[in-house]
Amino acid sequence: MRLWLVLLTITFSLNAAAQTSCPSLNHIFLIHGIGGNAKSFGQMEKYIETVDECYRVHSFEYDTGNSSLSTYEFAASFDQFLSKKILVKEISQFAKLIQ
Repeated sequence: MRLWLVLLTITFSLNAAAQTSCPSLNHIFLIHGIGGNAKSFGQMEKYIETVDECYRVHSFEYDTGNSSLSTYEFAASFDQFLSKKILVKEISQFAKLIQ
């Protein structure tokens, strides 16, 4: 029982340290081109997150084969994608967007 408590304490300590090591997270969105998909980036998502622990990479998949979709519909789809990320708390609603 005592060993379990020690392991639990260490786990919480490491988890807390991991959460506070980044003053803020930098979110990177990978958006493929026409005719592509999330696989177009290969291992880029994993690589970027190994470069800096404060990077979080998100791949946005959209219906690239549908020529009837307008730019506005694409933007609405991306807005829904971001809203879901905020809803599940992957991204803070107060995150800054930098272009």
